[in-house]
Amino acid sequence: MAPIFDINYGNFFCLNAMLLAKRQRYWRFTLTDPVATLPITSSCPRHTMKNPTPVKTRFLSADDVVAIVRRLGMADCLRGMANLEHTGLRVVPCKSIADAVRGADIVTTVTADKTNATIITPDMLEPGMHINGVGGDCPGKTELHPDVLRAARVFVEYEPQTRVEGDLQHLEADFPVTEIWQVLQGQAPGRVQRQDVTVFDSVGFALEDYSALRFMHGCARRLGLGQPIALIPALA
Repeated sequence: MAPIFDINYGNFFCLNAMLLAKRQRYWRFTLTDPVATLPITSSCPRHTMKNPTPVKTRFLSADDVVAIVRRLGMADCLRGMANLEHTGLRVVPCKSIADAVRGADIVTTVTADKTNATIITPDMLEPGMHINGVGGDCPGKTELHPDVLRAARVFVEYEPQTRVEGDLQHLEADFPVTEIWQVLQGQAPGRVQRQDVTVFDSVGFALEDYSALRFMHGCARRLGLGQPIALIPALA
């Protein structure tokens, strides 16, 4: 876990802060994707997952399948399977991305290469599929083929930022998107029909980082983790 500090500076302010690290970003992704996925895919009352349990009541259970792509070799694949063994999830190794996403209800991409990649292509889409595009989060770093977005109803956190940093950067400026807060507030629909393909083009923005930091800081305080430090050290 990232180091956690209570930083005090004189009588002017008290700042609860946490050293930003990659693990905090993982928490942000973990917390944000379900918040977006559930209302988007639940907007059509008739929609359920291929598993008979309604999507409104569950996100991931032991009845689901996690697919691992063998892009880095069998050793890495087996390591990933071992890391998930305690969850009770059924993990299936796949030889390609196409094999991994075939038949999936929800696909999440979290790649790290700073390049205009095409992890998901239009031929991989299936009716009713939802995609969380997480790894495309800065100019020149994308994961989805532009035609994947054109074939889908696209949802974003903050439209001006996503048009610069998200997979949306490859599309025309007037391509229609919906900000996720509008779905959460009931001002816009998510999935309209069962066969709709939906994409959450997630880039992450300040409010999510702040919320994740507050959550982790609160957990650390309750568990007695962290240590107080002086913002400015005592001078001799």
